[in-house]
Amino acid sequence: MRPVIYNDVLAAVAVAAAAPPDQHGVIIATLIREADLAEVYRGRYQSAHPVFGDGSLMTAALRHPTRGPTSFQCAEGLAAWIAVLKALQALLPLSDVDFSLDEPSQSRTRLRLFTHSAR
Repeated sequence: MRPVIYNDVLAAVAVAAAAPPDQHGVIIATLIREADLAEVYRGRYQSAHPVFGDGSLMTAALRHPTRGPTSFQCAEGLAAWIAVLKALQALLPLSDVDFSLDEPSQSRTRLRLFTHSAR
């Protein structure tokens, strides 16, 4: 898959949001797989895949005609954003950065370590 930018994520969220939340994982995995296949094809044949496009997540998502809400103001849209971002995060190499929000007090403590003091 080509490097992901904001519009790729937005397009994937729109496709995922059109489906029930229990289907988000399957839909997002399909979009990523199609983008990966297209990127391999593009690398080999120096042209876009005839079905899956140029290897971007956006072109994989734009093949799907159904769109759902992408707003943070509704449960469907927000659930889709979270699902897409988690799927993309899972593709990253492991790091020592913790993005979980399971223990807010611990996160606040960690953040205080990096605050600037005016003294």
